[in-house]
Amino acid sequence: MNNYYAETAYRHVEVTWLNLRLQGQNTLTDEMIYFEGQEVWDGGGWFTNGVGQSVTWTARDFEVDAGTRRPRELGVARYRRIYHPDRIKGQLGRVQGQLTYSPVEGFALPPIDISNSSWL
Repeated sequence: MNNYYAETAYRHVEVTWLNLRLQGQNTLTDEMIYFEGQEVWDGGGWFTNGVGQSVTWTARDFEVDAGTRRPRELGVARYRRIYHPDRIKGQLGRVQGQLTYSPVEGFALPPIDISNSSWL
């Protein structure tokens, strides 16, 4: 989701959000989320293709989705990663890889394939 926020009267900041919405959870512990894949950036130039960067995330790579205008939902934990355009890498184009979710210690659901059209 791309959002435009007025930082000043003359300048706007573009950000991309990656959200996790965890039904039945109140908090997120580091063992609950494991993602291995790539962030694919547009390269920032006319003649550059997508630039893939290998990433591994756990829950500590996300922050609580608080202070937004979206209403809080009872029994749902929301977390986010926020991406800003980079002068070298450009704009985040997509995230792809496998996300493993462990709602309780010692039990992991089958990995979810995240692809070009899948945003959590």
